[in-house]
Amino acid sequence: MRTAALVVAIIAGLIPSAIAAPAEAMTSSIVAQLGADLTVNNYYGSPRPPWKSGSKPGWYYGTHPEKYPDVPHLTPDKCKLLGHYPQAIHCPHTYPPSPHHHKPPPPPPHHYSHPPPHHSPPPPPPYHSPPPQTTPTITIVTTSTTEQPAESTDTVPPYTTPTIPPYTPTIPTYTTPDPTYGPPSPPPPPPTSSDEYYQTFYDITAAVQADDYMTYGLVDTVEDCLAMCDSVKGCGFVNSILPRRQWKDGSPQLSCALFTLCHGAEDADNIGGQSQPDGSINFIEDSNGWCKLTSY
Repeated sequence: MRTAALVVAIIAGLIPSAIAAPAEAMTSSIVAQLGADLTVNNYYGSPRPPWKSGSKPGWYYGTHPEKYPDVPHLTPDKCKLLGHYPQAIHCPHTYPPSPHHHKPPPPPPHHYSHPPPHHSPPPPPPYHSPPPQTTPTITIVTTSTTEQPAESTDTVPPYTTPTIPPYTPTIPTYTTPDPTYGPPSPPPPPPTSSDEYYQTFYDITAAVQADDYMTYGLVDTVEDCLAMCDSVKGCGFVNSILPRRQWKDGSPQLSCALFTLCHGAEDADNIGGQSQPDGSINFIEDSNGWCKLTSY
């Protein structure tokens, strides 16, 4: 009995070690190849959330890695490598194109084999002189008479003052019309940047602070931030921030924080003031919340 119990205890002790060994090997492999621990246990490279002092983005997904040499850049090769590890951060299937690619060519110049026809204005109509004006001749004929007018025998009646009736104004009766109310107009649709996300708040000066924080990094556009949420398992909410005042170089990259649950403006109580690794103090601006529709 003692031998059986001892064997069971030994096996029970070896099982956690056997489970932990692959995870430790995976982490060691990622750190060796990328120089950073981008696994779920390390919050994908950013274990300190943005609302705590000394926080640092765990990754950068974009086309300007020279701006952040100290942040792991998720290049296509590194994304392919991370795709082999279930516990590592995964990248979108389509990598963001370089801003220098797909530039539309200039329009071709217009060439004419013959000069365009010149349309002369039509000649003016011929001038006709007006007919001569003539002065009409008026002949006045006068006649004389010696006859005297006969005396009038008409009698003029005496003047009688007319009788004017008193004025009685007529006041119209005004009837107030019954008001008619139509159906209320529907509210305007909320602003969205993707058919799969619903924008819960936009352009506020505070960021979300919640316990369901997953990770945060840097991206070039809001679309890249939403694509990262689609790639990370369990992500249901994105808080994109324009960190123009958070980073001393004033770069246009966005701070992209991922959460598992949806949040509104009432959860955005991080107004900044945290010290950064470069010694600067951040504050929040242009903060936007994006909730995945499948998270409702």
